[in-house]
Amino acid sequence: MKPAALFITALVLASLLGSPGTARADAAFGYLHNRSGNGNYDYLETIFPNSFASSISSLHDIVVLKPGIVDERLKKRGLALKKSYTPRELPKIADGAGADFFISGDFLPLPGNRIEIRLHICERKTREVFSFVNTGKMETEIFRLVERISAVVATYLRQDGLYKTRAIPAGTRVALISNLSGKELNRLYLPFLEKGFPVLCAQNNDIGEIDDGSRFSNLRYISTRTGSFAAPDDAPEAHFFHGPWNNAGFNRQVDETGRFFRLYDSGYVETKDKTLERFSKGFRDSVDVLLIVGFSEDRRTSWLRAIDMKDRNLMWMRSNIAPDSRFDDPVAAIGQKIADSMGTDTGPAPVR
Repeated sequence: MKPAALFITALVLASLLGSPGTARADAAFGYLHNRSGNGNYDYLETIFPNSFASSISSLHDIVVLKPGIVDERLKKRGLALKKSYTPRELPKIADGAGADFFISGDFLPLPGNRIEIRLHICERKTREVFSFVNTGKMETEIFRLVERISAVVATYLRQDGLYKTRAIPAGTRVALISNLSGKELNRLYLPFLEKGFPVLCAQNNDIGEIDDGSRFSNLRYISTRTGSFAAPDDAPEAHFFHGPWNNAGFNRQVDETGRFFRLYDSGYVETKDKTLERFSKGFRDSVDVLLIVGFSEDRRTSWLRAIDMKDRNLMWMRSNIAPDSRFDDPVAAIGQKIADSMGTDTGPAPVR
C-alpha cells in the first residue's frame, strides 16, 4: 500500500475510534435554589452556577451555557428559567436549552460555615436525571468545593456517566448481583477473587439467570440520600381527595393507597434502606459493598451500580462498560475491567 493510502487509512481509523474519554459535550446551567429561606444567601443562586460553568469550561474543555444565556433560549420557546424544578420538569427544560445536558440544583447553608450543594444533571437524549450531594466549607474551602464539584460533573459528562465517591481497596467484601447465568457468573467472579476481593454468594449460580428481561434493567435506576439516577415520567403527582361523601370503606382504601405511594414513591429511600438492612442482616453484616452489574443480551456491554452497605449510599455508577477487544470473552473481560478499577478513584477505562 502506498504511503498516501496508509495516511488516509490512519486518519479514517482515528476519526472512527477517537480518543477514550475525550468526547466533547455541552452543558446548560440553571440556577441553584436557596433552600434555607434566608434571603442573605440568595446572591449565591446565580454565583454558584456561573462559578461551576466557568470552572468546567476552563479546566475540562466542555462547552457551557450560563443561566443568562439559557434563560434567553427558553424565552424564545415561551418558557422561563425558574429557580427550581421537579425531576419530571427537567427533560422539557433540557430540550428548551438545546444542550446535551441541563444542570440545576439547590444549596443549604449548614452550621459551622458549611454548605450542602445538590445538583441534578438531565441528559437531553435519554431524559434521565443523575443527582448527587456534596458538602464543603463556605469560606476557607469555597474554591476547592467549586473545583471538586466541577470535576464530578465533568467526569460524569465525558466518561459515560461515571460517578465514584472513593476507591474500594482489596479485602473489601463484595456481593455481586447480575442477570448472568450460572456459568457466566463464575467467569465474572474470578477476576474479583484474583484481586483479593472476597465474593459472597448473593445469588445462586446453578438455576439460571435472575431475569434476562426488562425487570432487571430497572435496577439501573437507584435512589439514595447522596446520589440517585432516575428516568422521570410525565405522570402527575398523586392527590387523595376527601369529602363529606366518604365512608369508612372509602377511607380505608385511600389510606392503603397513600401508604403504597409513601413506600414506593415519596418514601422510597427509606423503603430501600430497610430492604438493604434486611439484606445485610441476612448475611450477618458480612457485606461491605453491593455490586449490581447488568449485561446486555449479547453480553458485549454492561452497566454498574455500587452501594456502600454501611451508609446505604450510592458510591459508584458507570454505563457502557465493554471489553477492549471483540475477541475477548466479554463477561470475563468486563469483570476484569471492574475488578482492576476497584482500588482507584475512577471507574473502568472508557470504551475504546
